[in-house]
Amino acid sequence: MRIAVFADKEFHEKLTELGVDLIGDEKLLKEMGEGTINVDKIIATPEHMGSLKGLARILGPRGLMPN
Repeated sequence: MRIAVFADKEFHEKLTELGVDLIGDEKLLKEMGEGTINVDKIIATPEHMGSLKGLARILGPRGLMPN
């Protein structure tokens, strides 16, 4: 299972230690917007939900829109 996490930079080192496959950034958002989604789950802190809001029509039908 591949997991992407959208969180503030202060958490990136710890997320890497925990084995998170992808840490969300602008590049990943762009790829997802273009339809390239290579993850099974997406986790986002409340601060990052706004950046994913624009992808709801793409992520929602695939069951990937975090809540």
